[in-house]
Amino acid sequence: MQKLYVNNYNVVIPNFKGFNFVHQMYEYMPDKLGRELTPEMIKLEYEIFKKMRVKNIRSFYGSSLCWDNVKKEYDFESPHMQAFYKSCLDFQEMGIEIGITPQWQFKGFLNHPYEGELPNGINIGRFGDVVENDIEATAKNFEKFIELSVKAFEAHGIHNIKYFYCFTECNNTFNGENKELGKQLGLSSLLKRDYLKLVPIFRRFIEAVDNGLKAAGKRDDYKIIAPCDNWRADDGSEPYSILVKYCCEHLADKVDIIGSHNGYDRNWNYKDDDYYALPPTKLTDPIQRAKAIHKDFWVDEYNVAMHNQYLSCQKRETNLDPYKGLALGAMVNSIMNMGYTSNLMLWTLFDQQWPDHTNDGGFDKGVLVCGYYHNLLEKMQPTPSWYSAALISRYVGEGEVYECKVGDSVYLSAIKRTDGEYTLVVTSYNKDDQTVKIDFAKALGGKTFYKYVYDPENVTVTEGADLIGCSGSIEGVDTLLTDMVKSGTMVIYTTE
Repeated sequence: MQKLYVNNYNVVIPNFKGFNFVHQMYEYMPDKLGRELTPEMIKLEYEIFKKMRVKNIRSFYGSSLCWDNVKKEYDFESPHMQAFYKSCLDFQEMGIEIGITPQWQFKGFLNHPYEGELPNGINIGRFGDVVENDIEATAKNFEKFIELSVKAFEAHGIHNIKYFYCFTECNNTFNGENKELGKQLGLSSLLKRDYLKLVPIFRRFIEAVDNGLKAAGKRDDYKIIAPCDNWRADDGSEPYSILVKYCCEHLADKVDIIGSHNGYDRNWNYKDDDYYALPPTKLTDPIQRAKAIHKDFWVDEYNVAMHNQYLSCQKRETNLDPYKGLALGAMVNSIMNMGYTSNLMLWTLFDQQWPDHTNDGGFDKGVLVCGYYHNLLEKMQPTPSWYSAALISRYVGEGEVYECKVGDSVYLSAIKRTDGEYTLVVTSYNKDDQTVKIDFAKALGGKTFYKYVYDPENVTVTEGADLIGCSGSIEGVDTLLTDMVKSGTMVIYTTE
């Protein structure tokens, strides 16, 4: 028997925005191969968002969508921009907020100005407004790009873009190798980042976003999230990226939300009980930094994954493992129980085509294959772990997260949603089936909880992705919920 506890007098996250997703809005854009989503595919994609009740997404945006290389000026009525507006309006109709990354690849600010025809697809570099060897002139151009962008959004009736993510792992811009420190740690080398070179440039472009929003008269309508850094592989002097510390100490007047990419919680096997313990090893320090200056903290890129010395941890073979859904449940429990993190973006909801990549890293035939749903151009089906992600996204939702005490490899997290409903997430890595007794500090008044079970051993993948149905209910819950939880399953209990 396992005794778990919900202290529903103690709120550890008062404004939790749920578990959300990175999603590139390519609905109406052809890729470099000329392929486009059909109306049937787009309809299915939007049905998935609705089923999962996704509340916000992080997505690509950049000058490659609007640069006219003939006229050498921005064209906010270009075909790519029309496609972008259309997607934004679709998501607006679904009630989904959007955060955009106005420059995905920070190195784009430093590259030579782009010449020649734009590719058929989007590009993560920068187009047209880069002044070679002149950071200040480029930053001024970027300010104008931000100003004109938000004015264009308003002119096209787009009001659900709320956030600017600044930027994407820009601490990877100036990298070298520290072979001596790597040797001490038993590694061939360790990444050494040149922060002295990066920081003043990073600061200038954060200021450019802030200035551009102010020039448009829209600063209060948008929040800047930064540094959106890659936490891993710094030189060992900090347990997290130095840019988190820098934003907190020097850019708190420009940055509204501290955001960080904490990569993937990796282990050798999804069946191993380590996924609850991993998040605190990465998130504790940046959370404390944000908390000290009273800023919200978002994890704007995260997921669970497996080590594999032969295959990328994101490749299809490991991504299709149904036990990924169990690992996700434990990670969700951990994030909620740590407290303070008010939003988490999973990378990614769909496998998506990135035209400039082939088979390196997490890519297979040009497709980024770490999503919970297949690339719709390849297969109109979810991966097995989508059924876990869908239950979590749909039923956890937004609200206030309570303090919880967990058991022996049986994990619990709890939320009272903004609509007044309660949801519990229980993940069992215990080797035996367990009778679980969940005590509540404050009486609930005889609630009925409905039970939804994700069992990796019994996942049936279907086209259209039918959600896992209710398998039972526990009635009259006041201060105690008792149930049998099968080993190796993730269970949602919800009053909805």
